[in-house]
Amino acid sequence: MTLWLSLEEHEMPGKVRPFYRPYEFCGQTIPVRGSIEGQRFVIAADLLPIIEAEATEIGEDDRGPFAILEENEWSLPDGTVVKVEHEYEEPWPNGYTPKPGLMISKVEPESPRKVGAVEVEVLIQTGIPPGMVNLVGIGPKWSCSVHFNSIGHLDGIGMSDKA
Repeated sequence: MTLWLSLEEHEMPGKVRPFYRPYEFCGQTIPVRGSIEGQRFVIAADLLPIIEAEATEIGEDDRGPFAILEENEWSLPDGTVVKVEHEYEEPWPNGYTPKPGLMISKVEPESPRKVGAVEVEVLIQTGIPPGMVNLVGIGPKWSCSVHFNSIGHLDGIGMSDKA
């Protein structure tokens, strides 16, 4: 029982802590870091900032420094979407329901492209004028997500590239 009480004093929705983790992506090892810079929590891959989120609180407890982020979603000028959202886990078999963690993600959308030769052939066969069609890619062009548990420690990193 003491374990749960000791954890609960550190649990806070939206808590994230600085981290460093090497991550295997497309055959390369990329250093991924999370840091508190002023009032922002910055996630960088290979020292290039990829996600910056405004913190509502910066603090420190006996587990180290932390930032509090509120759920939010915004678009960057290039159409990329950044989200900060709570992540909920299923209750455990013993009945304990874990407190929500946090996911920070960035998704770069697929840009529309012109119809290629194969698509032109299919469109002609179906009676659709090829000049009237723009194809939109399915799924994101690039995405990254970083997951934190309820006490703010890194739980995992995910990246995808539609190459």
